[in-house]
Amino acid sequence: MLRNLLLLLFIPICISLGAQKYNFKHFLPEKDGLSQSEITDVIQDNDGHIWLATQGGGVCRYNGSKFINYRKVDGLKDNEVNGITQAANGDIWIATKRGLNIIRNGKFIPLNVELYNYNLVDANINYIQNIDSTHLLFVSANKYFLWNGYSLELISFSSDINNLLRVGTEIYITTEDEGFFKIYNYNDTSRLNYDNSSHKINCIAEYKDGAILLGTKKGIKIYRNGEINKYNSILDTSIIDKSINNLYYKDSILYVGINDIGIYMISRDEFILFNNKNSINTITFFDNIFVDREDVLWLSIHGHGLYSYKKSA
Repeated sequence: MLRNLLLLLFIPICISLGAQKYNFKHFLPEKDGLSQSEITDVIQDNDGHIWLATQGGGVCRYNGSKFINYRKVDGLKDNEVNGITQAANGDIWIATKRGLNIIRNGKFIPLNVELYNYNLVDANINYIQNIDSTHLLFVSANKYFLWNGYSLELISFSSDINNLLRVGTEIYITTEDEGFFKIYNYNDTSRLNYDNSSHKINCIAEYKDGAILLGTKKGIKIYRNGEINKYNSILDTSIIDKSINNLYYKDSILYVGINDIGIYMISRDEFILFNNKNSINTITFFDNIFVDREDVLWLSIHGHGLYSYKKSA
């Protein structure tokens, strides 16, 4: 009874917020110097610059006023870039369709010879992530590589890896056919109890209090204390059975991307839907959601460039 009353009280707030307009900045190749409109990864480096991995335009660095682009003609292995990360020493590591690159102080530097022994130099690297002060993680198809600066550890799965998340010293991975895994201390693998065939996992995100959110074909699940359950929230009623394409959580705000609907921004006192009626031009396919250290929200929409939004104080 109380839950139903709270829902009734909350619904008018959601509707009134939906009528508001939100001032997003839209970056496009033809007017802003962005190298490509399909963006596969977004990070912020130690200097505050935004780096973009693109599908065909190489890598872009945005310094707050203009884009600096790095392409194959500049030394990049391939213009199709799947991921990007910054190592502890400040190097920018780039995962391309045809291998790895490192940018240091704006210049490409040679890779460590040990990487050649695993054919990673010319492989399609699907994911790359900085782990801690000494480790980087690469994914190529069904293989997970842990790099400590001079040697690699390898874990193989029987199907391709499609999501990867680090939480402390634990790595969470989902695969195309096998489901959901946790890797303890970087190399001890345990399969978690989840039937991927019924509600396939599209995305994963770190949540509060050590929990993990799973965006599935039918709503959001939550992994907490060794159990996977449906994510229940008073704010979750309108998206409870939708196919979830993106999840991002930072500073008590949950962002949920649903293709052809929009991006939900959910906090304790707000429930906002960004869509083509109040903020962004298209809602067809969301590639990335990212919030930088200045609390700027960055969205990339497949084939439609990059959006940024800074909430007014």
